[in-house]
Amino acid sequence: MSIQIKKLPKSQIKVTARPTKKQVERASQEALRKLSKEIDVPGFRRGKAPVGAVRERINETKLALETIDFLADQIFRQAISEHSFRPLHPPQVVIPNQEKLYQNLSSLDNLREFLILEYIVDIKPEIELKNYSQLQAKHPEVVVKENEVDQAINNLFSEWKGKQEASATGQESQREPEEIVTAKTLSEAEQKAKQEDEEKEAQSKKNTPDDEWAQIIGSPSLTALKTKVRDFLRGIREAETEKQFEQNIFDALLTEMGEIDLPESIVAQEMKRQETQVRQQMAGSGTSLDQVLEKQKKTLDDVRTKWRAAVEKQLRIDFILDRIAQEEKLTVGDDEVNQEIGRIKEPKVKKQFENSGPQEYIRFMLRQRKALEWVKERVVSSAG
Repeated sequence: MSIQIKKLPKSQIKVTARPTKKQVERASQEALRKLSKEIDVPGFRRGKAPVGAVRERINETKLALETIDFLADQIFRQAISEHSFRPLHPPQVVIPNQEKLYQNLSSLDNLREFLILEYIVDIKPEIELKNYSQLQAKHPEVVVKENEVDQAINNLFSEWKGKQEASATGQESQREPEEIVTAKTLSEAEQKAKQEDEEKEAQSKKNTPDDEWAQIIGSPSLTALKTKVRDFLRGIREAETEKQFEQNIFDALLTEMGEIDLPESIVAQEMKRQETQVRQQMAGSGTSLDQVLEKQKKTLDDVRTKWRAAVEKQLRIDFILDRIAQEEKLTVGDDEVNQEIGRIKEPKVKKQFENSGPQEYIRFMLRQRKALEWVKERVVSSAG
């Protein structure tokens, strides 16, 4: 069989093939077996009649059309095997001489003479990996300045003081009757109330954070509180710098790999998913994308242009990481997938991952993460 591959723009290829006589015969037999399950032959249960008896009852054109369906699938799989391309979707199948072919479907022999199959296929972009094992990318330094710690402490203090003042104002004339009724003497109740008022007044007069205030909110001292705040801020800053480091790696990978021709179908699919997600989020907050665009005096095309740039960048990164994972033979086992699913707390969400499709998505994401970590471990980085 002759299979020809022609590259098209946007990571598409056109596969053109003519089936051999042997392929037509094999496909016609499979088509006949399929149709035999739909044909009633007197004296036999459906699907149990001899092939010859079934053959006599099947229209030649119907058999030829079923044969073409089988051929289309078989030839495409053969093309993938022989030419090692990676389709992203089922192909568009075209019979360029369809009119002439359909005029000659009275015999299976004519299929060999007239049948030509063409497939338009979106494939994974061809990526030539360059310098990814010693990539140069800047790793930002984790810095927590002392004035940031002081500012955080002052914010905590201001919030605490505001609550104290509001509490004192609201409760000044709302003394619980039980305190007076159950007290042993009226003077004892008055003394208790006076002591509470003095404590609140002393607290409300605090103008700066100190050890006493730190102890009130549960810390041994102001120094210990600052240490806790500093560690908290450092944790936030470490996450931020790690995210920025990854973005620097992505930018470096995109620069090294050069232009990547993305399939338009994948871009359009991701754009649609992005728009659907945005609309759902806005609907949940009681507004709509159309209302926001009207208020900002923008059109849907304006935001789609912005989305497209971000979508195309992310897709290029995804394809690069996928290519690195393939090159380095990085794999994700079932135990890793199950462990990731086990981290999901919500039962309804976890149930969605019982099917193979969502599980394969998790496998893909974990493989992408492995590829990124592989690159990160080998980055030639500079702090700053």
